[in-house]
Amino acid sequence: RDPQDAFYLDETLPHECAHNADNSKWSVFTDVIQVLDGINAPYHLHGGTLLDFVRDCEMMDSDIDVAISLEWLQKNNEAFSQAFLGAGFATMMIFGRPEQFGYEVAWKKGGVRVDTFSRIDFEDRYETGLWKKGIVYKCPAFRQNITTARWGDLNVQVPIPYDQVLTSWYGKEWKTPYNGTWRWFEDAFEIGSCV
Repeated sequence: RDPQDAFYLDETLPHECAHNADNSKWSVFTDVIQVLDGINAPYHLHGGTLLDFVRDCEMMDSDIDVAISLEWLQKNNEAFSQAFLGAGFATMMIFGRPEQFGYEVAWKKGGVRVDTFSRIDFEDRYETGLWKKGIVYKCPAFRQNITTARWGDLNVQVPIPYDQVLTSWYGKEWKTPYNGTWRWFEDAFEIGSCV
């Protein structure tokens, strides 16, 4: 797709994508959405997964990223953990604790990594944490709302407007694929909004 012609530039339109292939990553993504919907978790697509959905309409990133309300996680962390474990996910790493900003759980299933970031919601943005050498840094992403979009046969939750969110994470040139490999511990600070 030519980024200049893409309909996602009209922020009033709900976005819709067909999924591009029946592969293990899509299967794991489907499981993630089903787990989150099954426990009524207030999540939305995040980071590279949101970028893949909006810009490319296909899963290109190496892992799956979702952001979940920290307030909800603090009340429902046991159900959250049990739902993922019950669906065959293994815990890879845990960053922080549910009672603190920056709580994150990395899961793995079928060789696919899933990062579940906690988020704090504000009227005009949400904030997630990024851990670097034992310190959690704030990464704000500006957005006005969360809405439902369609990806393949799945309804997924997404933050809007896309341009504000993705500019926060990937800079003003987010519509053009990054030249090289995105370096989370450098580019998220130098190009993105992490501080």
